[in-house]
Amino acid sequence: MPLSPAAVAPAPAADHSGTSRGLGLSPEVIGLFLALSLLGFATANPLLTVASVALLPFLIALTWVPGEPPVLAFAVSFQWLQATMRVFHANIVGADVDDLVSYPQLGVFADVETAIWLTLAGILVLAIGIRIATWTLPPPKMAAVLREAEAFSISRAFWLYLGTTFTVTALVGSVGFMSGLKQILFAVEELKWATYFFLGYIVLVRREGYGYFLAAFAIEFISGIGFFSGFKEVIFITVVTYFAVRSRVTMGTVAGAIVLALALGVLGSAWTVVKPEYRATISGGNTNRQGSVVDQEAQVSILVGLVSDLSREDLVEGIEPLAERVAYVDFFGYALGYVPTVVPHEDGALWGAAFKHVATPRIFFPDKPPLISDSEVTNRYTGLGVAGEAQGTSFSIGHIGESYIDFGALWMFVPIFLIGIGRGLLYRFFLRRGDIRLMGYAFTIAVFWSGYHLEVSTAKLLGGTLMRFIVLALVFRFVAPTIARWLRRDDVGEAEDEAVSLPVRRAWA
Repeated sequence: MPLSPAAVAPAPAADHSGTSRGLGLSPEVIGLFLALSLLGFATANPLLTVASVALLPFLIALTWVPGEPPVLAFAVSFQWLQATMRVFHANIVGADVDDLVSYPQLGVFADVETAIWLTLAGILVLAIGIRIATWTLPPPKMAAVLREAEAFSISRAFWLYLGTTFTVTALVGSVGFMSGLKQILFAVEELKWATYFFLGYIVLVRREGYGYFLAAFAIEFISGIGFFSGFKEVIFITVVTYFAVRSRVTMGTVAGAIVLALALGVLGSAWTVVKPEYRATISGGNTNRQGSVVDQEAQVSILVGLVSDLSREDLVEGIEPLAERVAYVDFFGYALGYVPTVVPHEDGALWGAAFKHVATPRIFFPDKPPLISDSEVTNRYTGLGVAGEAQGTSFSIGHIGESYIDFGALWMFVPIFLIGIGRGLLYRFFLRRGDIRLMGYAFTIAVFWSGYHLEVSTAKLLGGTLMRFIVLALVFRFVAPTIARWLRRDDVGEAEDEAVSLPVRRAWA
């Protein structure tokens, strides 16, 4: 039996995929954002607002080709949101961005505006690095991908998701946190998102089997309800899956994305409002406990009850604390005021320690000391004295801020650019296998999903990405072909050949 569904039917004439890899957004869409950015001149932070709005379409255009999973575009877009949320928040209240720092009593020591500029520049450099590394990848041939999606069984894809999810969850929970196998199993755990994406992709392309996808969504959403907002991950990945099946981006797509963003904002506001009471209830009133004393069913019931009691005024009140929670530039701003005025630049010490930590995996070096606490690093280079592990929390400056601490405001962009190159090369690895392209798409989700936040430290970013790639690349190389054969439908025949020879479905338009 052939490995790939590519053998089902010859490529139809309707496939107009070119041989060059164009930008992910059309000039019309980019022009729309540039026009909207001009409205920023009427705000309290004009230059920052104009630059923030104008930058977003270029970040997406550099990191995504429609028809492929926009997982890298999601990462840079989410980081853009974390960097610019302080700008939009300040504009709404009519204040300067430096007036909204997290620790107002020490605000004189923070340079949040410069932190935002440097962060936006860093994200752009990251996107350029990704683009350079993926430049020579052939563009997706939509008809071939459609034939591949038609040849897989939706029901088997669902059972693959279900089996993978419960198996890897059980494996991760069976070993100690400091075990050498823990990091490997954390990487294996990401396979559930690969199988979830794979199921959703073929369901959305073929417009059938929605019940399977809704069941998978419900499982992830309900199981994600707990002390932390784990339910948001399945929402984000579902959005990424939806946009992965788009062969081009139109003005309608942009309008839909804006509506979706507003809906997610409402959901985030609701969670922000009920979170304190919800956590206090499920933890039994123990403010020092980051966990639940009630079962999953009770957690869901409590959350539903709290959300259902919210009024429109409650949701409006939740917007500002949500904006404060999403924004993540303050610690970098404090570091700009502290380094090198009080503490000198480290000349690569943080990056060197990160590489050393990555180069000595715990499975081979069981006595390797744990990473220094993120809060300890933050306190050392900001002078703030934020809460740490003793209080059950952690605050990180983030890898972009740590690059500044190491190399200063100019050379900090070199390691960020190299991160972009590295991500692009890893992305290429999974897309080179044209015979199981959809599998490659799914594995990019598994590799790149974690670590998209600005607050991820350098050591965790490098170590997590490398471990996920090594483990998942082995699975992709030696296991995925067998899984692809099992997923193939038994009823692929003349009727399907005729169906997949039609022009690419309107859902891809």
